[in-house]
Amino acid sequence: MIYFIITLKSKQISNDFAFVSNCVTKLIAHLLSNSNDQCKVILTRHELPFGFKTHERLIDLDCSNLPVPFDKQEMMVDKVSKLERAYEFVKKNGYGVTMQIDYDDSISLNLLQFLFTLKISLAEAYYLQRGYVYPEGSAWVYVDDNIYRRCGSTWIVHWRAEDFEPDSNGVKNVLKWGHHDLFDNLPKVGFTVRGYYSLSCLYRTDNGENHSDIRWKGWHGKKRFVRDLLSIRFFSKAKRNEFGVC
Repeated sequence: MIYFIITLKSKQISNDFAFVSNCVTKLIAHLLSNSNDQCKVILTRHELPFGFKTHERLIDLDCSNLPVPFDKQEMMVDKVSKLERAYEFVKKNGYGVTMQIDYDDSISLNLLQFLFTLKISLAEAYYLQRGYVYPEGSAWVYVDDNIYRRCGSTWIVHWRAEDFEPDSNGVKNVLKWGHHDLFDNLPKVGFTVRGYYSLSCLYRTDNGENHSDIRWKGWHGKKRFVRDLLSIRFFSKAKRNEFGVC
């Protein structure tokens, strides 16, 4: 079983919950556009997004009893608390392969097909090496050859049962590291880490909702300008369909 885990921010801390809702409902529809019954989406949220539709392979985890965060540190605690509930569901339902996806990001349909044919062993993880950075509303995307260092929607992991249990410090491996730290730390606990090198992730910026508050638009100096010029690609209709952001 492959579980895609989405943590949704509260309406109370969203600048534009209609935009947030549009992102997450499109992402869910995109991930479930296949007919593979070994693919499920877990949504953890305070409020239901606008336009929410139920699906037999969508698990809706109501987290409205969690406190609503109001600063950046609280928002990270909120995300971890929601992830913990998602991983508890995975544990209670026989474990499986997991991939965390931020509600405003997306992955390629080609990657989905790859995952359905790939047999990921226990204690094995794949990271998405390359992807696109998409400034919201732009006609262009930028190729990032190390997208896994920037974007949280880039790790596919087959956790072991022991990784769902607290260690001597009371911390579970499934919650111990952010995406920045998985590459260095998973091998230390016995994981085999492999790269996936096709352009398969879409990291959205400049939308006013990204927790990292990254801005890609505007002038960033000559070095940045030259780098962007070499990496820029037209975001065609076909490419938008591939990532479900039409």
